[in-house]
Amino acid sequence: MQNDIEMLNNIRKTTEMGQYGINSVINYASDTELYRALKQQMTEYDKICDTADRMLRERGKMGSHVGTMAKVSSDISATMNMMVSPTVSKIAEMMIKGSTMGITKNIKNIHKYDGMSEDIRALADKLVATEQDNIEQMKKFL
Repeated sequence: MQNDIEMLNNIRKTTEMGQYGINSVINYASDTELYRALKQQMTEYDKICDTADRMLRERGKMGSHVGTMAKVSSDISATMNMMVSPTVSKIAEMMIKGSTMGITKNIKNIHKYDGMSEDIRALADKLVATEQDNIEQMKKFL
């Protein structure tokens, strides 16, 4: 049960960080197609985060949030990158890096919390697949 809770919180934090990352750059997305792709990715993160929250509530728990330092660090990084090079390509590069970190963290957690419930494993796998799709979407903007 504890592995389930920890995995759900990690899924929740990863999606929250993805949402935060998109919010940090979306206003710089001058390309309409890139803007739409980012909005669609935000919707996918929302769905996965909502599912993790629901699963946590079903287990009598509340979701934990990304720490303030991680958010501030992400915000500073996005601001610096956009000051230097506010291009479509740079936004895509940043999103690819963020999704790659999300994949790496999630796969590590899948291995760490081996034996989790099947529904949670399915959600973790969905998050990995979503991050991979996000990377593929962003490649055309490089």
